[in-house]
Amino acid sequence: MKFTRKDWAGTWLLAVAFSFVVLLISTGGFVGAADEGLQHDTSGAESVYDTVTGGADETVSHGEEVAAVHEEGHEAAAHGEGHGEHHGLTHDQVMNFIWHCLNFAILAFILVKFLRKPIAGALKGRTESIRAAFEDLEAKRADAERKYAEHEAKLSNMDEQAERILKTFIEQGESEKEKIITQAHEAAERIKAQAEFYVQQELAKAKTELQSEVADMAVKMAEDLIRKNLNEEDHHRLISEYLERVVQKN
Repeated sequence: MKFTRKDWAGTWLLAVAFSFVVLLISTGGFVGAADEGLQHDTSGAESVYDTVTGGADETVSHGEEVAAVHEEGHEAAAHGEGHGEHHGLTHDQVMNFIWHCLNFAILAFILVKFLRKPIAGALKGRTESIRAAFEDLEAKRADAERKYAEHEAKLSNMDEQAERILKTFIEQGESEKEKIITQAHEAAERIKAQAEFYVQQELAKAKTELQSEVADMAVKMAEDLIRKNLNEEDHHRLISEYLERVVQKN
């Protein structure tokens, strides 16, 4: 595992902070001992002063002795305060403080020595997880911005799309209209052609029937005329000529 400068700095900071807390806890006894010595010296001076002042109240008639005792009490109190200030830090307390500092240095070294890799690994893992989460958030933000831009583009082009769709419908309607008109003209032409053909057929049929009727009428009229004008001899003569023509053709 490769440690960066940030990992080393984090390890050192954690070790120093922990050692500093331990030092504060351990040096609490040293400060308490110094305060206790100072309070002991001060309480001694206060007890001498209280004894003297109490005796002065009981022997008020001896003014000069009371004044002397008061002066002696003040001197004892001043001496006690000076003694307390002089004996605030003893040799043992100084050595105790030095030992605490040495313990602090040793503890810091041990923490850095044995907890450096685990703490650095934890910090690195945490850093990587935070970086991965940040990258994931960045990717989601980019995707959200992309979708938002797409929706904005769609909304901005909605009017244009609606106009284009309407134009397409109109063009399709015009095309269908032209197609329907063309089909109607073609159907009309077909109907007209069929009607003309039917009329021609009927005319031809009527003409044929008329010709047949006229021919039949002509034949009948000819027969009637012949019957009225021909005698028996002409009748036999026509039959003979007809038979001769038939024989000649065959």
